Parts: sequence; C-alpha cells; structure tokens
Amino acid sequence: MPLVAISPVDSSAIMPGLFLLRTPDEWATQWRRLNYGREPKPELPPVDWDEEVVLFFLLGCRPTTGYRVSIEEVEVLDGELVARVTERRPGDGPTGQALTVPAHAVAIPAADARDSLLLILRVVTDD
Repeated sequence: MPLVAISPVDSSAIMPGLFLLRTPDEWATQWRRLNYGREPKPELPPVDWDEEVVLFFLLGCRPTTGYRVSIEEVEVLDGELVARVTERRPGDGPTGQALTVPAHAVAIPAADARDSLLLILRVVTDD
C-alpha cells in the first residue's frame, strides 16, 4: 500500500495511540493539537480527501529529546488495517532535557481504511 509521509513531528499532543482520520475537520483539529504552542504554526499538509485518509501515530510523552517514531508500512490483513511502526530511542549519549511527544502521520488510500486498526510496534535503541 503506498504511503505518503505527511509529518514527522515532535508534537505537544500527549495522548498516545494510532488514529485514523477520515475528514478534513478531524485532520485540522489534530494538526492544531499536534502543533499547540508552536510559532509560527506550520501549514496543514494537504490531503486528497477524495482518495486518501490520514493515519497517524502519537508515541506519548517522553522525558528527553532523541525519541523518534515512523510508520513504516500499512496493509490490510484479514479485514484489519495493520500499521507497522518503529520507535527509535536515544542511546547512552547525551540528550536534551525536554519533554517530547514524537508523532508521525501518513496519507493512505481511502479504499484501505478500516474500522479495526492493529499496531505492530518495533522498538530500536540508537547506538
């Protein structure tokens, strides 16, 4: 399934999870939450709502910089939308002391949207 990267972002939204957004209003609301407190505010990435929906993953609050997350693959298996996501954690080196909330959003074909979502999370520690 083709993925269109929309945003690898460090967000201020703190509720972790995998979310499927089907409307422009849902996307705009989540984008505002993702970028709360940022100035200047980044523009809302475009989505072709006739053909696409947005899948995004919020990792949740982390204690330092150096955490990243990416949606690597999305496919439909047995009627479920399966997202394979990689979380990268900082290694033993120095990190900035700041709360971060890594997030990643992708546009996927609307025809592949399902009500049932399955997250497969792989965790990797950087060297």
